[in-house]
This record gives sequence, structure tokens and C-alpha cells, in this order.
Amino acid sequence: MYVSVDIDGTDYSTRLMASGNDNPVDGIEELLLAMEDEDGGGVIGAATLNLSDLNGEVTGILNAAQMGTLKLEAGNLTLYEGILDRPNFNYDKQNRIVTVKSLGYEAKVLKQLEAITMDTVLNFKGIYVEIPYAPSAAPWNDYAGRRFNQAIFLFEEIFKSAGVTCTVNGIPDDVYIGGKVILSVHAGLVDFGPKWYDLEPLDTCKDYLAELCKLFNATWWMESDTTAIVTTKLAALQESKTLAAYEGNIIKGEKRLRLNNNGYDAITLTSGNSESGPQGNKRTISRTALNARTLNVSVKFKLAELLSRTYLAIAETEDNPYYVIKATYDDTTGLYTAERLTNSVNGEATYFLDTFYNFELQGTHEAEITYSLLQSGTLNATLLRKYFQLGTLDLFSGDTSEYFAREVAFDPYNETATVRAVGYVGL
Repeated sequence: MYVSVDIDGTDYSTRLMASGNDNPVDGIEELLLAMEDEDGGGVIGAATLNLSDLNGEVTGILNAAQMGTLKLEAGNLTLYEGILDRPNFNYDKQNRIVTVKSLGYEAKVLKQLEAITMDTVLNFKGIYVEIPYAPSAAPWNDYAGRRFNQAIFLFEEIFKSAGVTCTVNGIPDDVYIGGKVILSVHAGLVDFGPKWYDLEPLDTCKDYLAELCKLFNATWWMESDTTAIVTTKLAALQESKTLAAYEGNIIKGEKRLRLNNNGYDAITLTSGNSESGPQGNKRTISRTALNARTLNVSVKFKLAELLSRTYLAIAETEDNPYYVIKATYDDTTGLYTAERLTNSVNGEATYFLDTFYNFELQGTHEAEITYSLLQSGTLNATLLRKYFQLGTLDLFSGDTSEYFAREVAFDPYNETATVRAVGYVGL
């Protein structure tokens, strides 16, 4: 297929090397659209190009100081957009070949978020939640106002700090994160004054974003250089099911089942760590073991324990800005009140496991399929959609899995797309 190459607004398509025995390297060495790695963690897409400099028209890009952008198109489709990874450019002087490397726009955003801390992003915004201290001599009278931020708002503010607008999918709007006393503590009619003032975490936005994604089993990607999508993985898969599956032409002998990834047999979530109060209790969900593959998730956030009363048991000495609660607005009092996340005492970790991780136990296998893109219509927008669903594969007798792409590698010269996908049963 013919692929056009745009670097910083200049067309280098005619300088892209071809493929074959007469050329030392392929023009497009790598073109990878990745959603996640084998452990479900986010992965950044990448592209590697080799441009001929026989006419002395390409080496100028080696001297450019700006980060720059790369755009690859085929037909009417934009196959790839990203930033230039200039430190990793190479120049083969003997063959006069310039190797251009690129990473998805996500890399640029993460670099920016490394230099920003959460306290500067939030600027002490949030809601006030009245939560009594407990245990206490008079828990029905003693209370403290704490500042909490909506989880969705946290995602939005993090990306906003990097100049990016994000859309958040699949995360409940009643989940709030925070802590720290910001109002006075009372006992009857006696006002003891403020205990201390709200301090937002000093984590970098990059680190805090990673913790949020772990908490909700969420992922994110850039839709453009200024817009992002944040979504729980479950929401992404469920949305994909509502759209058309990819029904490409599978090359004979290029349909494989990878048995080294039979999903997870157990998933454990541990809340809190030494930086955010005492270790939270571990919660585990499991299924009948297939190959003893486990996922252990440790989050910095502390999932507050609930007593038999309706208030949270946050001891004064444990107060910190990493608590996770469910909060609803009370029209009568004009305050947000904390509620249980589940019907069971001390069940918050179970709530997050059941809601955002339980479906991972339904993962069955990983498939690797190579499709031909020779026929008209086989290269279409479906191949570029995150977590797109593959058509029926029947990889083995009785295979009832639904397969969703986690990675697509394009080979423009052989006109193929190799897809790695995870299969789920009963999603």
C-alpha cells in the first residue's frame, strides 16, 4: 500500500525507502498501534521509518531542535500520528539513510506531567464532606469537614495541566478522593478551631494518573495532540461490542492461539501503603485455576473502612489526601455525605475489584491473527479503533470467546495487519 509521510508539515513520501532485496532496510520498519501490554498496562504506539538521503534532502531534520510531529496516511485513513523521538534518530552515512523514530502523542503528555505536581493542579478545589471522627468519645457530635475531589474531575484536571481536554468513560460520578481537615472540629457547642489545613499530594501528575488508572483498571490514549480518552477497560470493551467487528481476510496459516496467557486465575487489590497511612486489607477474587496466573494490584489510595454507622471511620491521626469514598449531595443539609461503597462492612476493595477487575477472570486466551489488506475495504477505520472486536475466529473446538484487539502491527509492503487480541467468555 502507498503510505504518505508528513514530518513537521513537509512531505517526505518520495524519500521513503521501498522494500526488497535491493534495499538494506525497509522504508517502514515499524508501525505499531498498541493498547496494552500482556499485563494490561498502557502502551504507547510507535513508528520507525527509513528515509533515503541520496539527493541530500533529508539530513536537515537531524538538526531540528523542536520535538516535531509525524503523520502517516494510507488512502483516506490516518494510520498514525505522533511526536518525533529525535534523540533516537540514526544516520547511516555509508548508505545515506536517515532513520526516523516516533512515539504516540501520549509520550509528550507524560513528559509534561512529570514536571507538574498535583498540589499545583488542583489549587485546593473540591467538595466539603462532613465525616465524624471515630472512634470518639461523642461520635455523634464530633465531626470534621474534609475536602474531596470527584475522581472524574481529577482525571480532567491532570490532562488540563498538560493542555489536553479529556473525556472520561466508565467511572462513576459519585466516587471521590481526598481527605485532610479543612474545617473546624466541634464537640457540642465548643469549637476547637481548625486541626490543620488541606494539603494536596505532592505526587507528580504522571504518578498520580498511574495510580488512578490502577484503581479503576482504566487506560487512556490521545485522540489528537490536544484531546484524550480516559476509560475503564471494561467500558472500552463493552463499547466495542456495540460496534461492527472486523471481518478481514485471514491469511492461511496465520491464525494462532497463544496459550501462555489464559487470563487471570486470581486478582488481588491492596489499598494504601506506607505513604498513605496503614496498609489496607487485601481483597481477592478468583476462579478455578487454569494456569496459576495472578494479578496483584497495589494502589496508593486508602479505601476507608466503614463502621456499622453511616459515617466513615477515619481516625484523626490517619487523615490523608488519598482516601476513596462514595459521596452524595444532601438537598436538606446542603452538604455531601459519605456512604458505603458496598452493602458489606469493610468491603470497598471488593467494590473496586468486582466493578472494575472481575471481568478479567473471564479472559481465556490470546490470539494472534494476520489479515491480508490486499482487497478493497480490508484496510478500514475499524483496524484503527481501540480494543476493536474481531469477527468469529473458532480457534479451537468449542471456542466461545469474543476477541478484542490489544495491538495491531502493520506491514505496508506485504499489505498485512497482524493483530494480537485477548479473548473473553461471557463479557
